[in-house]
Amino acid sequence: LRVGPLSFEGAFKLRITNPNSAWGKAGVKTGDKLISADGIPTKDWTAFRNWLRKLKVGDTGRLVVEREGITKEIAVTLQPYDVPTVRLVELANASKKQLMLREAWINTR
Repeated sequence: LRVGPLSFEGAFKLRITNPNSAWGKAGVKTGDKLISADGIPTKDWTAFRNWLRKLKVGDTGRLVVEREGITKEIAVTLQPYDVPTVRLVELANASKKQLMLREAWINTR
């Protein structure tokens, strides 16, 4: 998700798992206390998750957060995930471990 709860205990604070995500680039920081999302009071993970599910790529969500006693509004435009491309190359001198990892990777596809 790249954004989630810092903890399920106490005030609902956000955790950013990737500072290069749309959330991080918009200015959301781990530890920000979430007050509302698009004007809807959002006091727990369930409420935030329900709000997230309504958004689509390209939508802009407006969060009100509290950080160090200061309340601020942050606009986050949702971006698509980067999908990595993987290419396997046969090595003439592959180790047993490399061969096992290759086989495991092929079997998960």
